Amino acid sequence: MIKITAELWPLGSEKHKQYLGTATIANLGTGTNARGNYRYTLSRRGASGGTWKEGEVTGFPRKRLKMWDLLLWVLLDALGKS
Repeated sequence: MIKITAELWPLGSEKHKQYLGTATIANLGTGTNARGNYRYTLSRRGASGGTWKEGEVTGFPRKRLKMWDLLLWVLLDALGKS
């Protein structure tokens, strides 16, 4: 599983950091060696129940692309290309 947490650090101060949200990406175990299928959840500050968006990304070419690409696929799926 991949977990990415976003924080705001006003003026670069960790002491005053504020939580913005979390992306969690889990392998479904249903893909192939070359292409993976993943389930994701996105949370954000103020979202009731903790989950803001959720969904699945299928057919991700995990041998060719990296974790940042997977995060991009998740964000495009959840938020669109606007």
